[in-house]
Amino acid sequence: MGDLAPLQSLIKSWEIPWLARELGVPERIRRAKPTDGLGIGEGDEAQIGATYLEWDITIFAVVEALRHDPSLTVERLIDALGAQDDPVAQETIATVMRRVKATWFKRMNPIVFSHPQADRFGMLTMIDDRFFRPEVLRVEHALSSFSGEIARAGQLLANELQERDMRLVTAESCTAGLLGACVAAAPGSSSVLEGSFVAYRPSMKIDALGVSEQLIEQQTVYDPKVALAMAEGSLQRAPSADMAVAITGVAGPAPDEGKPVGLVYIATLDRDGASKVTENHFEGQPAEIVAATLLQALHQSRAMLVASNS
Repeated sequence: MGDLAPLQSLIKSWEIPWLARELGVPERIRRAKPTDGLGIGEGDEAQIGATYLEWDITIFAVVEALRHDPSLTVERLIDALGAQDDPVAQETIATVMRRVKATWFKRMNPIVFSHPQADRFGMLTMIDDRFFRPEVLRVEHALSSFSGEIARAGQLLANELQERDMRLVTAESCTAGLLGACVAAAPGSSSVLEGSFVAYRPSMKIDALGVSEQLIEQQTVYDPKVALAMAEGSLQRAPSADMAVAITGVAGPAPDEGKPVGLVYIATLDRDGASKVTENHFEGQPAEIVAATLLQALHQSRAMLVASNS
């Protein structure tokens, strides 16, 4: 605990003992019973209800199960981990999950609520990163690192595509390739993602995707016909793809060409000609609008695949 916690991310059951041995910590200390130092009860593991090794193995197993099935629920964990006939494993899993549930907020403190108009903490982070933080603390988070509902939706879409032996191509404007990155982040994505076209400017939509210049002049790039034309153009230029998703919209921070912030058109199209274009009105800062767009595009694409199979 404190401002500097160099051991915080190390695993207590094997990484900490290994480090202690490497640093020459006496064996009697390395092998001592874990305790909070208050002399309460039979030690930490007795209070937790599981050994640290059982805890760590359970966490790794649950994460692996989530990667295979992003729709997994706590209630289905026993079956997913193959512990139906093992009462000891069942109790360990239940104990670990109870503890994790009771302490989730400790792993994301402080919980910062965004300012309704601007990211104020983000400004300080930028200044700190550029001027003051030591190099070792300047962590570059890849844009393709997704978590939560977006990661789950990306995995579910990848699963649906894989089951049908289909490949996806994306044509993106305001999301600038992030939709393709969502799918690419899912395990097994190499068999379902054909590629992405990032057509941010109108000229790129015309030159790379074949969208009509006259259509853009008449309707602006923020139009359902433009979204559908982007999807058509991407399928034409990616002959190995079976399905296309196209996105064009105003992510902000200001309106553009008379169109309001948050207006986003998402088009889905398959090789058989089935198509759907939705008009969406998202609220929030640009990052929130992009996140909502990605989620809607992933859900809309999967819904088309499910509907085509019904």
